[in-house]
Amino acid sequence: MDKQEIKSILRAFPYPSEDYWVIAGAAMVLYGIKDHTPDIDLGCSKELADRLEAEGCLLRRSDSGNRWFKYGERIEIIENWLRDSVVRVEGLPVVTAKGLIEMKQELGREKDIKDIQLIREYMKRTCSLEGDEGASEAGLYKKLGLLTKDRDRWEESIPYVASLLGHGSEKIQAKALWLLGEMGLAHPLAVKDAAPAIAAFCDSPAPLLRERAAVALGRIGRADFRLIRPYWADLFRLAADGEARVRLSFVWASENIAVNTPDIYADHMPVFEKLLHDADDRVRMEAPEMFRVLAKRRPELVRPFLKQLRQTGESAGNRVVRLHCLAAVREAEKQESPAGPGQAAGPQQKPIRGGMNGRAKTHYRR
Repeated sequence: MDKQEIKSILRAFPYPSEDYWVIAGAAMVLYGIKDHTPDIDLGCSKELADRLEAEGCLLRRSDSGNRWFKYGERIEIIENWLRDSVVRVEGLPVVTAKGLIEMKQELGREKDIKDIQLIREYMKRTCSLEGDEGASEAGLYKKLGLLTKDRDRWEESIPYVASLLGHGSEKIQAKALWLLGEMGLAHPLAVKDAAPAIAAFCDSPAPLLRERAAVALGRIGRADFRLIRPYWADLFRLAADGEARVRLSFVWASENIAVNTPDIYADHMPVFEKLLHDADDRVRMEAPEMFRVLAKRRPELVRPFLKQLRQTGESAGNRVVRLHCLAAVREAEKQESPAGPGQAAGPQQKPIRGGMNGRAKTHYRR
């Protein structure tokens, strides 16, 4: 069976995914190491083993006393067999690649030795090499840089990148947060399980990590707002952060989310009104852009602030602030007037550049 068939079978498996994990050949197929496997092997918790035994699925017991089960024609389940830990791959619980190697080393058959070589080659391709724990910060950062450029490997690499959120280096954590945001924009469901860990960095004592958490949540929320809804309050706390760059990232994140989910901002416009008068030039320059994003989609949300945007656009000392405020006003007025002959009334998106420290800005001019 191939990856799609494994996913289909396990999504119909009538037991909590917290109580089992995919091992052996099926795990290799889900990782993309192999194309096919003849059956599905799972490890399971004692709780699930008790339930399966009560339901008459018991096949035998191992020498160590762990129970083996047969479920249907194509699934075998082994109680408490796990090495290393479990991650989510394709939305399913799967033993880590490192754990797979340890399990196959225990079995030691000829086919297991061959599989170990395939797994090691996979780990090398995805940068999840054994020994990463001892790798230098510079070496690991370089690996992440290579992965950033290789979008074809993003989805399969999400569990690995998410694991780096627990790395001891702030630089590595920041890079992982940024990359998870970009991965989440491309593969939102695959990054779902990492969302709580990402959101936790909104409370980090390190401004850089709060900044990157905001941007990541914005990118993921742009793709699927439901994934970040539980962390909405955490994100909005950053609007009043003591660090200007964190407040700026909050605005960027909000612009991303508003592209596809503008209605959720109906009760939050005063937050952005306040940011029009922020003490930091960069925040004041970016805040009007949020009004422009919303003006293209929900001009009625911007209407109560048009007078203030005009006044700021005429009197602000910063030229960019003036330009951005007046652009928001023009956009709101354009959207509220009938489209002219041959003109489309709807919004168009154009990629822009600019942003943090001269890097490409990770949202679109709206």
